[in-house]
Amino acid sequence: ILTVEDLLLFAPVRYLDCLRVGRVADLCDGTTATLEVRLLRNPRLFPGPKASRVEAPASDGTGKVILVWFNQPYRSNQFSMDDWVTVAGRASVRQQRTFFVVSKTLSHARSQAARAGAPGALPSSGLLAEYAGPRGLPSRVLRQAIAAALSATADGFQPIIPSHTAARLGLFTRPEVFRALHQPQDLTETEKAAQSFAFERLLLLQLRLLLHRSQALRTASQSRVEVAHLPERIEALSGLRLTDAQRRVIREIEEDLKSSRPACRLIHGDVGCGKTLVAAAALVGAAAAGRQAAIMAPTEALAEQQFARLRPILEAAGIPAFLLTGSLPEAHRAPALEAAAAGRPGVWMGTHALIQERVTFADLAVVVVDEQHRFGVAQRARLAAKGYAPNFFAMSATPIPRTLALALYADFDLSVIDELPPGRQPVQTRLIEPQFRPAAYAALRRVVEAGRQAFVVCPCIEPSQAMEAEAASHLVEQLRKGPLAGLRLGLVHGRMATQDRQAIMAAFYQGHLDVLVSTTVIEVGLDVPNASVILVENAERFGLAQLHQLRGRVARSRHRPLCLLVKGTGGEEANQRLDVLARTQDGFRIAEADLKLRGAGELAGLRQHGMGDWVVGDVVRYPQLLVAAHDEAAGILAADPELSQRHNELLAQGVAGLGELE
Repeated sequence: ILTVEDLLLFAPVRYLDCLRVGRVADLCDGTTATLEVRLLRNPRLFPGPKASRVEAPASDGTGKVILVWFNQPYRSNQFSMDDWVTVAGRASVRQQRTFFVVSKTLSHARSQAARAGAPGALPSSGLLAEYAGPRGLPSRVLRQAIAAALSATADGFQPIIPSHTAARLGLFTRPEVFRALHQPQDLTETEKAAQSFAFERLLLLQLRLLLHRSQALRTASQSRVEVAHLPERIEALSGLRLTDAQRRVIREIEEDLKSSRPACRLIHGDVGCGKTLVAAAALVGAAAAGRQAAIMAPTEALAEQQFARLRPILEAAGIPAFLLTGSLPEAHRAPALEAAAAGRPGVWMGTHALIQERVTFADLAVVVVDEQHRFGVAQRARLAAKGYAPNFFAMSATPIPRTLALALYADFDLSVIDELPPGRQPVQTRLIEPQFRPAAYAALRRVVEAGRQAFVVCPCIEPSQAMEAEAASHLVEQLRKGPLAGLRLGLVHGRMATQDRQAIMAAFYQGHLDVLVSTTVIEVGLDVPNASVILVENAERFGLAQLHQLRGRVARSRHRPLCLLVKGTGGEEANQRLDVLARTQDGFRIAEADLKLRGAGELAGLRQHGMGDWVVGDVVRYPQLLVAAHDEAAGILAADPELSQRHNELLAQGVAGLGELE
């Protein structure tokens, strides 16, 4: 808290209703209440080096309670036995004794007869704001400071949301928000204040994203690519028939490439919807026209799988394909680097190695970022900066709820692949309680002994890749000596050398291994038609979107696919989340549930977009406000594209105050 504005933005954690007097007999641990009680003994002071407390036993006739005042030593001399006090605070039950930590002393009378006229400094509403301030700073001190700030700045804060806009939407302006947050007349006002403040933040966010989009559109593209008949060409090169949804999105990419403005498009869809072929269309379109294209994945395993999948299509079109990852030997990197710098047409696939300073593209026309939610804006920007405003396509691993897409990607055109290729089987999903873990492995073993293969996924619960690898190694040894003894087990994790990991995955794909034990490096991209079972350990530690991805590894099996989610611990919240996965195969519904239950971390990496937890909270609590904020921002910029007009000065300052995207 550095400024008066910071102080006023420090929201209460709760409100005490001081006009509604409760009974001691009804108190439970954590209950907030107002009590009217008689002191049964003189208060006693307990001094301490850092904090003092005053305790006094009291009763209202329904039960006994120990009143506690922290850091108010004078209370020991202010009150006496048989005095009546009215206090607001919170109950704490310890060792069958009920303590009541006093937040505010509302009134004090020497006798029961004098109680009616006892003075008490209360808001007229009776609602008293409670704050969780820094350690050692009592709530009453914060309350006094905020009251003084409100009084001193009654007319000092100009509304960021224009008054006419707030009135039209039924919201408070910023000065009204401050007053309603800290000195509400009723609880309805506090909710309206929270909505109004959320709208202000979402409006500024939408303005920033739309301004970013507008600036990108004003950049003349030197990456215009003449393309035609891309869907038909991809079908001919791959030997696969596109779905109507894939065909529609590839047509959108085709129009983007022919435009005089650089493309900025997010493509998302369900697991297994065929995003790889759609990405191939953008890459082939650029390289076949004599330009350069790059596609970046978040991990080496995914980059290698991508390379293995796309290279046959590119080679069929006569397009050179290059792989660039951090662990690639220099002898293999040199030709790829030389070709990029020389401007030779082709497609470069890799990880963060593609955005290293020594990698220079002479004619980069298309950038595809796969697994969009694992990259930050700054990483994307560094890759884009290697071309002349290249066409940018982002591929999200999972469906993105509409409200979240609007919050994060207002500066993107959005394409949805909302159709799965024919022949995909629903994956039977079973939740396994911890005590039935041996039975789950017995079921997996029966499937393997019938001639099929299986995945076992080790939870990513360790703070480092090294410890993750150790946990996976420990699990595979347990299985070799225990429930899967005698079967051919392989292990892959992120710490393995590229060639070793490729060799293990190839052995599994070719049927030389029965069970592949892995961390989540197999989350996306590894499809083995003979693998029909996936068992996930400690499933409650994963997000629903991630589990849906893992389940997709067996969705293309030639046999009936099965997903076993073994819980490490119980808990109602874990059961609620995992039940969603067991009930539906629809990735869009799963994404919505994940957003509501866990926030957006699994879906879109908010912190990687330079946005804090408030975005998640506002989007989940007020989705209708996000849509209103988007529409309002679009209207404001239509009339004032640069926010340069004087009446939008505060909005421009607010947008600048959000800082740079990271």
